Amino acid sequence: MTVEINLEQVPNQNFQLVVEQDSYDITLLTITDLTYVSITRNNEVIISNTKAVPNKNILENLYQYNEHGNFLFTGEDDYPFYENFGVSNTFQYVTKAEVISGS
Repeated sequence: MTVEINLEQVPNQNFQLVVEQDSYDITLLTITDLTYVSITRNNEVIISNTKAVPNKNILENLYQYNEHGNFLFTGEDDYPFYENFGVSNTFQYVTKAEVISGS
């Protein structure tokens, strides 16, 4: 089951969460009108300053999400932007089961 993660409507933020026994440290950074994402899982850097794209998995390479979940911003076709967090853009964690089934 997809987990929606509540974000603040601030340009730069860092937060931690634990899902499916994995510990994540996530940083969202706004540069001009784009959002960049950095993700550390279980103290291992998975991605660093990757541009957030709407309706596309953030972890693109199999080794980044294999046997783990994935993340994505959903919403309109506009690129995720902090002023739209919780309005027209949502940030979600896609579970291991959904990754495996391709949902």
